[in-house]
Amino acid sequence: MASLLEEEEEWVDAARVLMGISLDSGHRQVSPEEKLRIYIRIVRLLLEEGEHGQAETYYNRAALLIHSTQDRELQLSFKLCQARIADFNRKFYDAALRYNELSWVPELDEEDRSNALTAAVTCAVLAPAGPQRSRVLATLFRDERAASLENYTILRKMFNDHIIRPDEVKGFEATLKAHHLARVAQSQNDKLAARSTAADDDGDTDMADADTPQSTRTGPTTVLDKAVLEHNLLSASKIYNNITFGGLGALLDLAPAAAETMARRMIEQGRLHASIDQVARLISFETTHDPRQDDAAGGAGGLGDVVQEVEDTGAPETDKWDLQIRRTAANVEAIVQYLREKQLVSVS
Repeated sequence: MASLLEEEEEWVDAARVLMGISLDSGHRQVSPEEKLRIYIRIVRLLLEEGEHGQAETYYNRAALLIHSTQDRELQLSFKLCQARIADFNRKFYDAALRYNELSWVPELDEEDRSNALTAAVTCAVLAPAGPQRSRVLATLFRDERAASLENYTILRKMFNDHIIRPDEVKGFEATLKAHHLARVAQSQNDKLAARSTAADDDGDTDMADADTPQSTRTGPTTVLDKAVLEHNLLSASKIYNNITFGGLGALLDLAPAAAETMARRMIEQGRLHASIDQVARLISFETTHDPRQDDAAGGAGGLGDVVQEVEDTGAPETDKWDLQIRRTAANVEAIVQYLREKQLVSVS
């Protein structure tokens, strides 16, 4: 019956039929491996329908039995369920690692390996910005197979710390699944940022931000939006030595208070090396964690001090030249985006 329902793509009904099988009855002996096979099948069926909460219950049961089998097919099915559960639970860093591992399994056919690699890139992009994410992005970017993927462009830009523009986000958004676009709840800090924004609108705006165009957005709205905003903030830390709340808000399309809230959260979580001056309404980025970024300061657009020159670190000349080009391109991109916000240039 379950097989017939599965053929009709009645995923939940097929799963319920399997759930109804008594596996612990004293009248019937069911081997641990057979239980494992049924549990994994239930998980797979429920995930097809997006029922990840109930799927996780049966996944946990399967996890207790996975060591009882040497069946390679069952082991791979379990690993795929493991990756998908992490994906659905928004544990994108863990999911990216597991998908990437599956993409190298020779027993899977080429299409399945390619799908696993695509999923790994997607989850890496959506993972919280920070050192862990940077490492997995580097691993995927250096994988020669990634160049043929549909989501390679955003992988390349994020690996190179480029600021992601709205049109690029829309292109990537079209490749995502529904749970990747789920709305995120507004945090208490975001609510405080909203009230602060309202106060600023009543005339309490800091003079340092007076000439900077201000958004009224008080935080990310979706999983994708949050990932892109955090990435762009981290990218800004590679471009600027410091930036005002208003300048960062203009760069991220957030209210100044919301931009400060996001930066503070990332600092507290150890994902951003910076300090915040509440009096001056200024965020200063620390560069000691990457010697190549201990650069002389310049200025651009009034948003903050921009990194311009690269110190002599003893690296090969070609490496320093590549880094110089990368920094210059990032600076130009940031300036153009700021000019567009100020409506000083038109978009053709």
